[in-house]
Amino acid sequence: MSEHAEAAPSVKQDALVLGVIGVVLLRICTSHDSFPGWSGDPLELPSPILGITPIISLLLDALLLVLSSALLWCSPATSVRRLLLLFIAAGFAAYHACFRRGGDIDDALQGFNWIAALTAGVALSAGCSDSRRRALAFGAIMSIIPLLVLKGAHQYFIEHAETLAAFKTDKDHYLASQGWSPGSSMALAYERRIGQAEALGWFGLANVYATTCAAGLVAVLGTLWSQLRSNAPRWSTIGLGLISLGAGFALVLAGAKGGYAAAGLGVAIFALPRLVPTKGTRAAAAFIAVACVAGPLAAIAARGAVGERLHELSLLFRWYYLEGASRIFADHWTIGLGPSGFRDAYVLAKPALSPEDVTSPHSVLFDYACAFGLGGLALGACWFGLVLDAARGMFTPCNTPPTAATVDLRSTLRMLAAPLATGILASAYLEQPIASPASTLIRLGGITGGMVVGAAIFRAFMSPDTAGRRYTAIALGAAALTLAAHAQIEMTCINPGAAGWIMCVLGIAASNASPRRDHRPTRALGAMGALALAALLVMFTLPRVITWEHSLRRAYQNASVAGELSVRASWLGKPGPSDGDSPELFLKDLGAALGTHVKGDKASIESAFRELRRSGADSSTKLLQAAADAWPNHFPTARSLSRLFLARSEFEAQDAKEASIRQAHEIATNSATRCDTSAAWSWVATTMGPNPEGQQRVLAINALSRASNLAPREPSHLQRLAQLLRTSDPAAARDWAAKALAADANMRLDPLRQFSKSERQELEAIAAAK
Repeated sequence: MSEHAEAAPSVKQDALVLGVIGVVLLRICTSHDSFPGWSGDPLELPSPILGITPIISLLLDALLLVLSSALLWCSPATSVRRLLLLFIAAGFAAYHACFRRGGDIDDALQGFNWIAALTAGVALSAGCSDSRRRALAFGAIMSIIPLLVLKGAHQYFIEHAETLAAFKTDKDHYLASQGWSPGSSMALAYERRIGQAEALGWFGLANVYATTCAAGLVAVLGTLWSQLRSNAPRWSTIGLGLISLGAGFALVLAGAKGGYAAAGLGVAIFALPRLVPTKGTRAAAAFIAVACVAGPLAAIAARGAVGERLHELSLLFRWYYLEGASRIFADHWTIGLGPSGFRDAYVLAKPALSPEDVTSPHSVLFDYACAFGLGGLALGACWFGLVLDAARGMFTPCNTPPTAATVDLRSTLRMLAAPLATGILASAYLEQPIASPASTLIRLGGITGGMVVGAAIFRAFMSPDTAGRRYTAIALGAAALTLAAHAQIEMTCINPGAAGWIMCVLGIAASNASPRRDHRPTRALGAMGALALAALLVMFTLPRVITWEHSLRRAYQNASVAGELSVRASWLGKPGPSDGDSPELFLKDLGAALGTHVKGDKASIESAFRELRRSGADSSTKLLQAAADAWPNHFPTARSLSRLFLARSEFEAQDAKEASIRQAHEIATNSATRCDTSAAWSWVATTMGPNPEGQQRVLAINALSRASNLAPREPSHLQRLAQLLRTSDPAAARDWAAKALAADANMRLDPLRQFSKSERQELEAIAAAK
């Protein structure tokens, strides 16, 4: 009976560890959509709703917190100081998400994601103190690498060409859906980006993809080294060799210089523990941890000191991000801005020569500090505690001898398959609208390759050879420190897909140096704190998010019909998505959408599209209004609602048209008054049209003046003010034109952000007028 009593907790902890990892793997191999259906204009170009939407995201965060709570309760205690720091920061996150100014959905989505991810890392640092469970967790978390490699290769060699061809064929629809005019700086920047072939995974960012590949490469190479030193099976050595080549190739496809540097650093770290005397291991671990965090920041500072004398711009821009972030923290050091507030603060605080308006300072410690103020410092201290323990874990001896019971490879394979297959199959279900034979093959290949990686890592970690076990443990620590270093120059730790995975790697690596003594009050603190946060999320945030998202989905269904048929019309007769379509089928579907017969002449089709757009805008307005009422502080929802009123005005008689425009302006003004951001006030001016008259002109000028005060280095606001005041107040127009030209000159580090030749000539004429 005692044997069962001892075995039961072990099985329970195994299940909890694998459950946490399963949630994390689902996030890393699924796309994320924070504004379902409305990131563009569905009347112009529908974007199918798929992947992890806000409802699913919050449910996954709640599930991760519940699993972490149970794991903390079942495991030997982690540091009480670490738990206190974590839950202090969680209080700040909950304040921004639920209570500050009535709550903010973007703060809720990002803040809870960050806290849940770090809670999972802390829970694994306690739950994986047993060497067998650590081996199991290490194998499970790294089993995703083959899938990421296959996904990146497919994106680079196949998806990119298809996406670029589709964009060129339907360029006007895409730009219109985003509200960009052809030739604008936003349109040109997007065209530049979409023209570059990159491996992105499901992250949407090549640098984040490079981070995961660099850590995976270090982990697999280190494990391969330990296999080569022991009598490992040939399948294990060959499999790890092929996957290490694949991870290196994926790193090249990402094309991120920081990824190469991080991978090189990880390989160097792997060699260090063998060079350090036994008595100096604690000091060496502390030095390595501090160097991995401070070293990249020091390199960025050095690059900032050099300035424009070098052609390299990536690190220089990051210096600008940190400079702006330092000013932001100095102004908001008490409670912070919230996780989603950085961009709006950065356009005010950034250096004059910074051409980018970024959503993150690209350093996890600065992200935390700007988001939560003092709470961010606590969160950063908790995060660094994991990094420090990960470094110490590399020097901790692995003397636990494996037994036949602990190295049962068949049962291990079943356990490794559970989180990997669950995550990948759930991802396939969530992305059904874009499923293809290629995506199915990629997922099947990812499961197969992941099983090889997971089994090989587990076997190496539990090798009878003491040196082999030690090298595998060092590989785990080196991979974790690779992530910690690259997180100082990238958005890796705040990306919704990557954050949980990275924190879990840090937690597993830290578990080798975490406290072993069981302390029930500490266990209770961790378990109850995580449960309380999950309850807060479900009670105060999830109901409003459900109302908001369901309203968005129903509004999208009504509005997207016109967009889908418009795209089909543009593709008819061209190779690609129109294959299998025909003019007859198109006319039949167009008539079915309107409930009437549509003739095939141009005038009849144009009239049908106008009616379809009008009915789509009308039927979506009330639904989008319900979404805006659920989260009044969410500017993108208010902008989409006001855009619908503007779309309605195109099809209405004069009186009704003016009423719709006034309604669009009122919605935009109310949102701008609540948010008080440059983007919101700029949109207020946009609702007045390109050439407003009378009172509308006055309102547009006032809105643009406020926008320019909040983003004084943005040339477009100054340009529009000069154009609006050209006839009514030439003296003020001259001043605004001169400011616009000066701001444009400061955009020289990114020529696409500068004015075109004709725009510059117009402003020069205004500035020179008497």
